[in-house]
Order: sequence, then structure tokens, then C-alpha cells
Amino acid sequence: MRLINSIAIVANTSFKQWFEDLILTTQVCIKDTGIGCDVVYTHDINSLFNSKYDAIVVYGPHNFTIPFRRHPQKIYVALDYEQTPLETHTCLEAEQKFQQLIKYYKQYNFLFTENESKNKYLKKHGIEAEIFDIGFHPIQTSLLLDKPCKKIYDVIMFGGMSYRRNELYTKLRSAGLKCYDPVKKIFNIQQRANLILKSKVCLNVHFYNMMYFEKPRIICQYFANKGFVISEALSDLEGLVDGQHLVITPYNKLVDTVRSFCDNERADERLCVGNEAFDFVRKHKRATDHTAHLLNIIRS
Repeated sequence: MRLINSIAIVANTSFKQWFEDLILTTQVCIKDTGIGCDVVYTHDINSLFNSKYDAIVVYGPHNFTIPFRRHPQKIYVALDYEQTPLETHTCLEAEQKFQQLIKYYKQYNFLFTENESKNKYLKKHGIEAEIFDIGFHPIQTSLLLDKPCKKIYDVIMFGGMSYRRNELYTKLRSAGLKCYDPVKKIFNIQQRANLILKSKVCLNVHFYNMMYFEKPRIICQYFANKGFVISEALSDLEGLVDGQHLVITPYNKLVDTVRSFCDNERADERLCVGNEAFDFVRKHKRATDHTAHLLNIIRS
């Protein structure tokens, strides 16, 4: 069993906004165990070669294009939340993608990814990986959660503005719904949490229908703040129940569904579903459980 006194969680400076919620949640969970933990944003992992840290945990290893030297007395861990699932590619594309990633993976002592299908694919090529799941932690919850909060928006929608999201945003506004302007990006955890409290509907529109790509937004943002979620269909709800924890509807019916649930007469229904979702993630999707698994692997 290795003695780990201090850990650095590292992310590329250019991609800070994509990982901030996950990084801060992981940091708090590690600190809660008594291990020192700092967050470091850098363009070059080599800058940590002579640092005080016993372990270097890197979010998004594919975002670092500069090869790094491994310090013989440090443990290097990769948490790879690659935003394009391998299973969406053709065989040739997947192989090319894998060849791009493998040079990053091989630099680390341990590799964690976001889904089992990727790990099975990697194992066929001789690379072992563990799952590091997304989870709930109170740090993600607004400090205003238990106070009266006026709803000033009908709907919010987080995430990069793809063609489909832009199209939907235009239709929502044309339907007379008050939407938070998606161009005004909110990256601060508390700002985002407070915005959820001020919105009737949290709309989830995705690039891919795999649940593991939606967890950072659905669990760590919407559910963590009792948000009422309307979402496109997902490949696996992982214990969530349509109608109890969220509402699933086809893309072409999203506008009508949102408009229906924005009716003030459905406020109690929205509140009930939001509370059910909050209780579910507190009991079954705890970040502390996932971080404990990460630390056990690092110490092994």
C-alpha cells in the first residue's frame, strides 16, 4: 500500500471551463479523506516533475500534446473524459482515434475512462483501464437551495451551441418562452447553480445519447440543484425513471413539452420531480464513493 500525502489534479489551462465542476468535486472528496490536494492548470505536465506531489491526476490527457517525463517516485493517473465515444466511429475511424490516444495513455501508471465499452475496446489492444464515474457532492449545490427563489426563466440549456441546440433555442424563443441566453456562458459552480434555481425547466439536448456524456450536466448541475429536467432519449438511464426523476421526450416534441411544463399550474409537479431527482443522486450517485475507488487504485 503506497503512502499518498499530496495529490495534484491537473488540467490543461485552455480547457479549464470543461472540467471545472468535475475537478473541484474530486478535489473536495480527496481533501475530505485527509490527503492534501491542489488543482493545477498548466500547458505542460513536465512543470510538476520536481513538485511536492506524490500523485499527479490528469483530467483530459489527450489535451496535453507535449510528452512528459515520469518522475520515478510519483504516480501518474489519467482521467480520460474524451468527448467523442469510440463506438460512434467506423472501424477505421475508431482505430485511427485509438492510435492517437494510445500514446497519451501509455505515459500513465493508471488509466480511468468514463465508460465500460471504451475499456473493453482498450483491453483488446492490451491497455487496462478502470471506470471513474461522475457523482454528486454538496459543493455542486447552490447555497440558496432552501430559500425562496423566484423563477425568472422558463428554460435554460447548458452546453456548446451545436446546430441542433441553436435550432431549438430559436424555436423556444419563437414559442414565447423566456430562455437564458446560451451565449452567456456560466462556468462558476455557484453562478450556474443559482441560475438553475431561477429556471422552471432545465433542458438537456446532447451530441450523443450515451448517459455517461450527460452525467456532468444532469447529475452535477441540474439534479444537484433540484432542477426539473426535460431531456432527449438516453441510451441508459442508470436507475433513473422517466416521469419520476426527469421527463424524456423526442427532439421534435421538446418545444411543446417545455411549453406545457412551464405552465404555472404545473409548478408542484416540477417541484416533485426535482426533489425526487435530488434524493436519487444523493443516495445512489455519490462522488465520495467514486473518489474512494480512485484512491484505492492509486495506493495499491
